[in-house]
Amino acid sequence: MEIFLTTGNTARKIDRPEDLVISSEQPWWLHISSNDQAEIEKALTPFEIHTLTIEDILNPITRIKFERFNHYIFFLFRGLELNDLSISSRNFCFILLGYNLITLTSDPRYNIQDIINNWDRWHSSLGRGPAFLVHRILDVETDHTLEIVHNVERIVDEFEEKVFQSDLEIDMTKIFVIKGMLQHIKRIIHSHRELFDHLMRLDQFSDDALAFFRDVNDHSIRMSDQVDGIIDSISSVHEAYVTVSTKRTNEIIKALTILTAIMLPISLVAGIFGMNFERIPGLKSDFGFYIAMFIMSGIGGLMVYFFKKKGWL
Repeated sequence: MEIFLTTGNTARKIDRPEDLVISSEQPWWLHISSNDQAEIEKALTPFEIHTLTIEDILNPITRIKFERFNHYIFFLFRGLELNDLSISSRNFCFILLGYNLITLTSDPRYNIQDIINNWDRWHSSLGRGPAFLVHRILDVETDHTLEIVHNVERIVDEFEEKVFQSDLEIDMTKIFVIKGMLQHIKRIIHSHRELFDHLMRLDQFSDDALAFFRDVNDHSIRMSDQVDGIIDSISSVHEAYVTVSTKRTNEIIKALTILTAIMLPISLVAGIFGMNFERIPGLKSDFGFYIAMFIMSGIGGLMVYFFKKKGWL
């Protein structure tokens, strides 16, 4: 468990939850990084946080939400991580107590740790209200999700290029995995947009701060449009793959059909001359073999000529 408390221009680490004492009259920010229920309950006891809020904090699949309680506001934002073609979620929980802020994560986050490590540069933001800290965290995570979308788009572009080069040696199951992943991202983006709508109506946030939240919301809208475009590209890639694959199959069937059609009369001639009758025309002739080969070659040549004239070859 990690606990960091920032007040004014100081940021310090708290070793144990029972050592947490906040006596400053200045706005403060408390960050807790843990997934242990007992530790979180002990750390939040002085703030009278509802047990349902603690349950939401500990549940990794809690829906993105915004809730008002008597003396605080709780909301949850979901960050994303891309590992190969697997998406994992990372929840960011926020508790607003007036102009003070509590953030909670299940494990350390680089963007929050960066703010704490550079608190001498960020402490002025807390003096202007918690909105700027909240914005910083949400903005970094939104940009990170946008980077994930860009990476997925590059993967889809590579698939698209291979398909249009008639390269069918690709694993199309990955396309469907990517499509499912994008739909998951899209659902999260839509939930975030609802969250931003609530945040932009908060009295604790100044008009100056709300402008930054509108900017993050615009990024979410743009990201949603981009995800829709990638999903459309995936549909195009799949259709192109099916078209190219069908065309290649048809060409193979066509070649085999023509070959079978040419060989059929040749096989008929060979079968006639191969019958076990005592009297077959040309059987005793010195040129019988050459005559049969000539007939078979002639039939094959005429059929090739016929197919080419019809445009089948």
